[in-house]
Amino acid sequence: MSKHDSLAYLCRASRISAAAIKECATIVSHPPELRSIPALLALHAQTRGSHVFLLDERGALTYAQAHAEAAVVGSMLTQLGVERGAHVAVMLPNRREFVLSWFGIAMIGAVEVPVSPGNSVERLIHILNHSRCRVLVVQAADLGQLINAAELRHLEHVVVVDDLPVGIPTGLPFELHQWASALAGAPPASLSATGLDVAMWDQAAVMYTSGSTGPAKGAMLSHGHHYMNGYQAAVSAGITGQDVIYVAMPLHHNMAQGYGVMPALVVGATVRMAVRFDREEFWADVNGSGATILPFVGAMLVLLAKNPDAPDDADNTLRVGFGVPIPAGIKRPFEKRFGLRLLSCYGSTEASIVAWNTDEDDDSNAVGRIFPGYEVRVVDGNDLPVAAGARGEICVRANEPYAMFSGYLDDPAKTAQATRNLWFHTGDRGWFDEQGRLWFSDRMGDVIRCKGENISAYEIEQVLTTHSAVSLVAAYGVPSELGDEEIAVAVIPRAGHDLTAAELSRWSGAHMPKYMRPRYIDLVDELPLTPTGKVEKYRLRGRGIPTTAFDALQPPGPTN
Repeated sequence: MSKHDSLAYLCRASRISAAAIKECATIVSHPPELRSIPALLALHAQTRGSHVFLLDERGALTYAQAHAEAAVVGSMLTQLGVERGAHVAVMLPNRREFVLSWFGIAMIGAVEVPVSPGNSVERLIHILNHSRCRVLVVQAADLGQLINAAELRHLEHVVVVDDLPVGIPTGLPFELHQWASALAGAPPASLSATGLDVAMWDQAAVMYTSGSTGPAKGAMLSHGHHYMNGYQAAVSAGITGQDVIYVAMPLHHNMAQGYGVMPALVVGATVRMAVRFDREEFWADVNGSGATILPFVGAMLVLLAKNPDAPDDADNTLRVGFGVPIPAGIKRPFEKRFGLRLLSCYGSTEASIVAWNTDEDDDSNAVGRIFPGYEVRVVDGNDLPVAAGARGEICVRANEPYAMFSGYLDDPAKTAQATRNLWFHTGDRGWFDEQGRLWFSDRMGDVIRCKGENISAYEIEQVLTTHSAVSLVAAYGVPSELGDEEIAVAVIPRAGHDLTAAELSRWSGAHMPKYMRPRYIDLVDELPLTPTGKVEKYRLRGRGIPTTAFDALQPPGPTN
């Protein structure tokens, strides 16, 4: 990507001052040796160490403090036997220890494996075993998941960021450590040497994505990939070192890490990390922190738009928001009401965000134009490009090394399939229009996007079929008033079993993480099948929400 291309893109994308553009443009000068988390953190600690990097419930953390504290975490992990290239799991909500663990892992050349605290025990076991994590950082409230987990083949050390709870069973297959005590016992870290040999091509993270036909896959992200995530957002939204980025999405999600924290690391900005998204406290928190940039998922916009109108709605500090999707019909009213710009975009954990719609005059639902340094092609079933206006699979590749994922962990077959013919195949369907704008149509894979999470229909089906009264399940997405999808399931009960949808809904609450539980449950006698026995889910989606379906969000009533 040339400096000329990126500056031209920035001038089109942003309404910021010439001085701010000049400051933001300096990010193109980062040489390869600075495109790693340790290098960027050390750079800002040296050049603007007193500038606030993180604002959270505990106050402010400067760049110098973040650099020093992350180095201590890295030293502590080294004491636990973590070596370069080893995988370390972090299963925390949005709290300071998550960021320090992530950075500390990076500073010793190890690899972060972010894990949702809301995972089911089965999914947690899969991720920890598949990634071969020997060390896990967790909060005390979620320790029970580990205690109940069986067959953890590699886990040896668990660091608990709170006080160790009383009544912990004896004979656990792993050793427990208390965060503060473990840090106090770590040898001093040498800040002058920490992380200097970590390069852009080194692996930074393994992020598990929902597979449509099997267990979650571990997408390997290099430091260079992380850098490009932050770079794209900084250029497209015009983020400078004076901005405050409001991060309310969970940090185990790439939208929060790659497009919330990483832009700050690229330009030296501040991150305001909220514990969670709270529609009632959102604007007070934004204004109180002086937040100017908002990465979002579409459901956040819908919920904010549902708040009662107030005469001072536009009197807030936000300047730009960006995310996916922007629900149809909400963009202009939201911008006018709250006085900020909304940028839509398109991407994935594997490919990065490769298309951004930064055109102020574009009222369409196009996801945007291709970001400099990436190529996007829409292809047919034989991987041949289709004409403008024709739908096909969206495929991506980068013009620079380490700007996309490095493959799926320990899965060369899926990696080869996804990157065949020198293009990453997203599994998404879309098209280019005559103006060169990319449009997203739908997902070719069997994945449901609910409240910002990509959820495997396969995993939902696998859990529900363990119910003794369930014979066959088909999980699919139906439109949501929040702009993405709600989870619906069509269920064939086993012969001779009495089963109600309400009962199955209660059962799912005890056996599935909250984000995976179906909202709509429809008990049926048969499912539409192909001649080869595959469920024709497009027919289920096409019928919408059946009147016979149980709605878990509605008060109890007649069941089917």
